[in-house]
Amino acid sequence: MKGGMKGGGPVVPGDRIELTLHGLAAEGDAVGRYEGMAVFVPLGAPGDRVRARVVEVKPRYARAELEEILEPGPGRTGAACPLFGACGGCQLQHLAYEAQLAWKRQQVIDALTRIGKLERPLVLPTLAMERPWYYRNKAAVPVRRRPGGRVELGFFARGTHEPVDFGPAGCAIQHPVINRVVAAVREWLEETPAGRATPIYDEATHSGLLRHVVARVGLKTGEALAGLVINGDALPAEEELAAFLGRRVPELVGVVKNINRRRGNTILGEETVPIAGRPWLVDELGGLRFRVSLASFYQVNPVQAERLYQWALDEALGAGTARGMPASPGRPGNGPAGGSRGGGGPGVIDAYAGIGTPGFRAGAPPGPGP
Repeated sequence: MKGGMKGGGPVVPGDRIELTLHGLAAEGDAVGRYEGMAVFVPLGAPGDRVRARVVEVKPRYARAELEEILEPGPGRTGAACPLFGACGGCQLQHLAYEAQLAWKRQQVIDALTRIGKLERPLVLPTLAMERPWYYRNKAAVPVRRRPGGRVELGFFARGTHEPVDFGPAGCAIQHPVINRVVAAVREWLEETPAGRATPIYDEATHSGLLRHVVARVGLKTGEALAGLVINGDALPAEEELAAFLGRRVPELVGVVKNINRRRGNTILGEETVPIAGRPWLVDELGGLRFRVSLASFYQVNPVQAERLYQWALDEALGAGTARGMPASPGRPGNGPAGGSRGGGGPGVIDAYAGIGTPGFRAGAPPGPGP
């Protein structure tokens, strides 16, 4: 089972080893020790006793593929999504939700301790979602066409650029409207003459046309936006495609194309052109309404974003001002934050703001709140 000591290490690639996993690394891989060497095992869980095959060996650690769970750890559970394990989009569905929350908290503690050099930092428990499924409001899905014409739209398998198709059930963490947009694009590409004639992008040769499907949805408003990322100027029968998508997904308020002729992994190009309807959707967050375009930076989990912003404002400004800031020179848009030039009132600097949801939330007038 084990190849023995080669170059001073306890394992070599191809060895099959048994070990107990004791923790999770930053990327979600489980980690254990085998004869003193750290071994990282994707899809393992803390407390698992496993049999794994070594696939990579470095001077200080090794990586191995899980082959068999000999004894499950206390936090292991069955994955809700049938694509889990093949699809690389999720890493922790085999852990109970409570165990995932505990791991996220521990990641913050470890960072503050090892990098920040803080002793025993106070880190509160992770705030859980009530329903942590079908919540994401954006997906960027690569497209491939297989021999015979079958089309695959899905996230890449772990460590590859090969998509794992969403299939009929769709992705278990994407909003259902997003899954329907993806399914409608697949139907167009497979079932219509114009769709079958659409060249799908090949990143190895930088040829073909359709690269990604990007879909967004407003959780509060229900409005949706579909984007088609292309390596060119236009799609075959693109207006007919937009009309087809609108019939299949009535929530769509717009269909756009994004032009990206660059090589590499960057999904969106700099130019977005409407095909039908609006080039943005409207959503509500924290009692405010936002226009969200294909390229907008907008939190993909607005349910938790609202909770985060409210908590942060309560802590920074006091619970009495979290629903709005008193007028002062430090208010966003009225001068330096914090009244540093004579204002004296509270203020907010919304750094790395995206479309500005936290800052706008802080500056909203007093009211009932979300």
